[in-house]
Amino acid sequence: EVIVVTKPFTLDQMKAAIKGAVYARAKILEETGARSPADALRVSNILYQAFNRGPRLGGREVVQEGPNEVIVDDSAWPGCRISPWFIEAFVRAFGARGVRVEHLDPCRGRGERFCRYRVRWSRVEPRAA
Repeated sequence: EVIVVTKPFTLDQMKAAIKGAVYARAKILEETGARSPADALRVSNILYQAFNRGPRLGGREVVQEGPNEVIVDDSAWPGCRISPWFIEAFVRAFGARGVRVEHLDPCRGRGERFCRYRVRWSRVEPRAA
């Protein structure tokens, strides 16, 4: 069955869909052995490749990690209008609270290959079993 979308989604609808999909994938994260929000972002690239059309649409890579903080290079579709919400939802699904996503340089919107984000969280709450 093919679903044809006749009108574009609003930004709020896209954000809600992304957050719903991320929470539904929490079980997959657990099965990969990911144990922290930083691990979740590493695994997110594997999931992105599996649930989308693969590397043709880009990907996501953790390039630096510190306590309660990571730097992520993101070339995933559709870019920096949506990726910050996806990244935030992903780390929140893994228990991170007080999440802040900051867009750094470079930026795909200015013709670069990827966008870079600093992702910080204040604490991690245990996940329900």
